[in-house]
Amino acid sequence: MTERKRLVVVVKYAAPTTRISGIVEFLRVLLRHLTERWDVHVVSYDAEGTGRGPIDLDGYSVHRVGFPFPVTAGHRATSLDPDATIVVSGINDLRLAVPYFGMLAASLGPGTPAAFFQATNVKAPPSRAFTAVVRRFSPILCGGPRIHADFARRLGDRALPLPPAVDVGALSAVQPAPKSRPLRFGFVNHFRTVKGADLALDAFAALAEEHDDIEFLAAGTGPLGETLRSRYRSMPRIQFRGYLHERERLALMRSCDVMALPFRTDVSVLGLSQTVLECLALGVVVVGSDTPSIAPALRPGVDGLLVDEEELLPALRRLHDDAATREAMAAAARERAIDFDVGGCSRALEKWLVTR
Repeated sequence: MTERKRLVVVVKYAAPTTRISGIVEFLRVLLRHLTERWDVHVVSYDAEGTGRGPIDLDGYSVHRVGFPFPVTAGHRATSLDPDATIVVSGINDLRLAVPYFGMLAASLGPGTPAAFFQATNVKAPPSRAFTAVVRRFSPILCGGPRIHADFARRLGDRALPLPPAVDVGALSAVQPAPKSRPLRFGFVNHFRTVKGADLALDAFAALAEEHDDIEFLAAGTGPLGETLRSRYRSMPRIQFRGYLHERERLALMRSCDVMALPFRTDVSVLGLSQTVLECLALGVVVVGSDTPSIAPALRPGVDGLLVDEEELLPALRRLHDDAATREAMAAAARERAIDFDVGGCSRALEKWLVTR
């Protein structure tokens, strides 16, 4: 039997964690799949700096390191003697990424082969300084169409697309959580202004006044959480949930007929929203904003709707009133999800990995 090659993934925040993050969810799916062919190790941050031994998770090992992460992570990754390394960036301001990944590149040393993966959309295209830092890495993987366009302007053919993915087979088997009304509309994401949590809840409140056949789910954490809970405390049909473990979160998402995701921006969002991709595979109709982290995943009018702030409530009303359209879109969403299956993503990644 051929010995599996060793892959090390360096990412500051990784499962197991209660931090809600598209990067965390995408990597968890991808690494599960890669363990079939690779000996996978993750190096991530331990804020307590306890130096505990590796954690076994889903067939791979998670190694926690302390402060300063760019230094300790690089040293730990090198000590694992990898055949390939992927350094993951969730930094959206590339001015901050220059010193951060400069230190990480130096701590990896010259002999460790490493790819760079920009997972989140950025504020501005790469500068000369950032380009100089990532010269150490090959290839430069881009987690979405906008990231790839931004990076290709400066990096040319070194920038390669690697959009996020979901395990379509696993998600198609998810059973829905029970609900008390015929319909459930949801918002499952960060309770932050940039994610439009307030816009979704305002629309839900209006629908609740108009129809008694819908219940509403608002699940996530963030600075708007307490404000929104207080604002809608008198509306029992809006169910608030905080952090959810993966199984419960997916079951609740599967129980939704419609997911409202009115993001105000795509900056700092995973190149393609992991929530949107999960909704496609779960057969949940997405009503989302026309941003680069949502629009490329949807076929408007076929498997979802793209709206601005003023169009959100009318779009939700139309889907409430038209069961045939909801059902057709849900079926089309499951078909669309195949384009984002983790199998294709992992094969593309393995093709591009730098190996000894």
